[in-house]
Amino acid sequence: MIHLILTFDYELPLGKVKHSYEDALFQPTEQLLELAQKIGVPIVLFADILSYYKHKESQISSFTVPFENQLQKTLQLGHEVQLHLHPHWMKTEVGEQTFQPDLSFTLEHFSDEELEQLLQLSIKELKAVLSPIDPHYRPTAYRAGGYNIQSKGGAMIPLLQKYGVAFDSSVAQGYYFHSAQSTVDFRKLPAKGNWLLPLDGDLTQEGNSSIMEVPIAAKPKTLFELPTALKMRLYADRAVNRGSMIHRQDAIPWREKINMFRSSRMLSVDNFTFTPKQLLQILDYHIRKYKTEKDLFVALIGHPKSMGGYALGLLESFVELARDKYGDELRITTFPKNAN
Repeated sequence: MIHLILTFDYELPLGKVKHSYEDALFQPTEQLLELAQKIGVPIVLFADILSYYKHKESQISSFTVPFENQLQKTLQLGHEVQLHLHPHWMKTEVGEQTFQPDLSFTLEHFSDEELEQLLQLSIKELKAVLSPIDPHYRPTAYRAGGYNIQSKGGAMIPLLQKYGVAFDSSVAQGYYFHSAQSTVDFRKLPAKGNWLLPLDGDLTQEGNSSIMEVPIAAKPKTLFELPTALKMRLYADRAVNRGSMIHRQDAIPWREKINMFRSSRMLSVDNFTFTPKQLLQILDYHIRKYKTEKDLFVALIGHPKSMGGYALGLLESFVELARDKYGDELRITTFPKNAN
């Protein structure tokens, strides 16, 4: 059985919001929820809860109230909310509809004690937001901010286990990214569809934790693909601009540029150069690669902040294609509920 989980990182543009919080996050998420209801699929929002906490601390209700309402509505509609951490928010200055991002983007900027406090705080805040809808709510899945699960030697992995998180969905086979703020390198991962993470943070090996990895599906690039920069110009009319990234890439060494050029393609509806058939090809590749596994759990990723009309149509068409091809073999679902 193929278990496909449609996941979306519920977060603001981390560099700057172009217009308003409503435009940047709440309105596109509302459109996503409407589409999910229309096509009859559950989705998972990985909520950037520290952004909420920071605005709450500064008493900025223009962000906290719609944040609470939308996540509560997500549960009421039968969808799922899970844990997503961008720790730099703890050092970021926020105001009404604006913020000045701190560049402490990865876990290296925090001590072991601070990391545990951040995780405790994040779980507490998510529970407080969602317990009015589900008194027994607790997050069971995690996605690292910026995919930085390797950060600080994987220090978050034993903490996640300690606080009852059963699943991670932060990696994609063959993905590589580099900026002034972080480096993500998933070129060497266990050759399995799902595996347990290592407590020592060595992601090249299957581990001994109780946390199962549910990777984002990915496929190596072909030699015949058009260069990304060219495709982005060709299809610029499909893009939306609700803000800017936090990452600086103005002085990247050539070696890093080559590594990123070779990076695998994620199963993502953020990429406005993709077609539904290309997304299906990525899923097909992942399924073929791990076809011997009885139950295969795999994720699609998106970000409401990056999704406009094209991305929503891309998601709808991809779901239709996947259902048509795999039929009863495919189950579009959320994270398993029987985790300890």
